[in-house]
Amino acid sequence: MGNLFVIPGFQKTGSTTLYEILSQSNEIFAPTKFKDFHFLEHGNPNSSYVNEYLNFHEKVGLNCAVNYVLSYDSIKNILNFFPESKFILILRDPIKRAISAFLYFQRMGVENRPFENVVYEELNYGSMRLKREQLLLPGLYFKHIQNNLLSQIPGTRVKCFLFEDIFLKDKIYIEPILDFMGVSKFEYDNKMVLNSRGHSKFPMVNKILFQRNAFKSMLAKVVPLQIRTSFKSWIFNHNVISGKDIDVSLNEEIFKDLKEFFYEDSKCIQNYFDLLTLEKWFNNDY
Repeated sequence: MGNLFVIPGFQKTGSTTLYEILSQSNEIFAPTKFKDFHFLEHGNPNSSYVNEYLNFHEKVGLNCAVNYVLSYDSIKNILNFFPESKFILILRDPIKRAISAFLYFQRMGVENRPFENVVYEELNYGSMRLKREQLLLPGLYFKHIQNNLLSQIPGTRVKCFLFEDIFLKDKIYIEPILDFMGVSKFEYDNKMVLNSRGHSKFPMVNKILFQRNAFKSMLAKVVPLQIRTSFKSWIFNHNVISGKDIDVSLNEEIFKDLKEFFYEDSKCIQNYFDLLTLEKWFNNDY
């Protein structure tokens, strides 16, 4: 078995598109059925899914699930299974990531408030505990990387890339990631974008699928997790009117508050990982 690389989140930073592209390399074991299927965080060494990763024959393996990085225990479980794992993180302007997450939650049917209301509630009254639909705390990248990754492994096994350097205006550029993984360059669709913009055709369908309810609890008792995950993903990707989002515009006051909230953490990312976050983020182009 070769080295295992993990893309552990953050949400709305291009991890789905990146995983789909990397899975096309014949040197990378990256089954699409396991994308966002969080089996590595549950700590079951007898899982058939874990065994597939323990017995791959390609040069390297790759697993990807959104928000692993937000949980110390999830990273700990991954390291228990694969002690030498290395981690790939894509970091995006945290304000743009928050806007993208907001639109995503609206499409899921779990958020119906105006963007500015959500922001001010989280800034002024929000719990400092992570919740699934929070917009701001996931964007404190260095805090999560330091607490959950760097507290368990050396920094040489964590590689961060800027979203803005990978997802260019006219193409996707993954060569630096391939170099880190030690795999050969290959032909790929450099314009592929998954989980792109759009809103749901039938909002109630997504609301039933993604909000907590008795129907979902009943299904969870009889339908295996992988089937539920695949079904929700299929419905979500087909129940969409592409390219049509609710407009989100930031006034100067909201932008100032968000920049202040994220600035020091982004500065830590720049200093620790030598990335030009302060140059490429917070440009007020929202």
